[in-house]
Amino acid sequence: MIGNGMPSNHNNAPRPKPMALSSIDLSLASNASVRRTVPRRERFSRRLIERPGRLALLSNRSFTEIAAGHKDICERRQSMTIRVHPLSADIELARAIARHTRPLPERISGALTWGADEHILTAVAVGWWLWCRAKPLPQRHASDHVLLTTLASVLLPHLLKTHFDQVRPDRRTVRGHLHGIPLSGRALDAFPSGHAVHVGALASAAAVLSPAKRNLAWGLGAVLVSTRVFLLAHWASDVLAGLAIGVALERVIRRLTGFGRQGRSG
Repeated sequence: MIGNGMPSNHNNAPRPKPMALSSIDLSLASNASVRRTVPRRERFSRRLIERPGRLALLSNRSFTEIAAGHKDICERRQSMTIRVHPLSADIELARAIARHTRPLPERISGALTWGADEHILTAVAVGWWLWCRAKPLPQRHASDHVLLTTLASVLLPHLLKTHFDQVRPDRRTVRGHLHGIPLSGRALDAFPSGHAVHVGALASAAAVLSPAKRNLAWGLGAVLVSTRVFLLAHWASDVLAGLAIGVALERVIRRLTGFGRQGRSG
């Protein structure tokens, strides 16, 4: 009651509605949470591949996924690693892909990239090795070499990634996620491309095939590794380095297995 005997409407007064957060507010909040959880030297949000002033904003879910990627960086190993940085050409290519790609091509690339997945390649190599046990000696030798090469090319990238750190391009794009680019793997596992190591090793082994089969294997390998760049899972230099590592690995294994030597027919 107030002085004139009328009940006070202080408690009945309409309360102000909470302000709706805009997408810009959400982006600032996400960046603030990243700053609290990510060491200063690991903050990649300020070094995106998009040019300043032309950034497209992500949805809440996408910001959450990127924040999770930054959290993954914090949880990485504490041992000494070598930091690898992308080339300027890598950044320009990734920027062009993020700007021009669309969800459908990204989904197709995501399906194709499974063709160089370590689990699928290992299963195929083991199956072929078992199938060749009842075949002539040259085929058995070839299957031995392919299986050993496949296993080595699967293990080597995991070993290298414990000593090299490079942020994946999909962690440095905003516009790209709006255009369908997914998040892949661990944030700092860009170098080298494991898919490219697998393809490089098997393509090198295919050099002993007839020209038609060899060219088919190389063409298919080129398609598979290009998906890693198109998905922004790796920089182009990561893929080229992976191919070179795979070829070198297969040539070393040849010295152990004798694969490809003239006259090795048993």
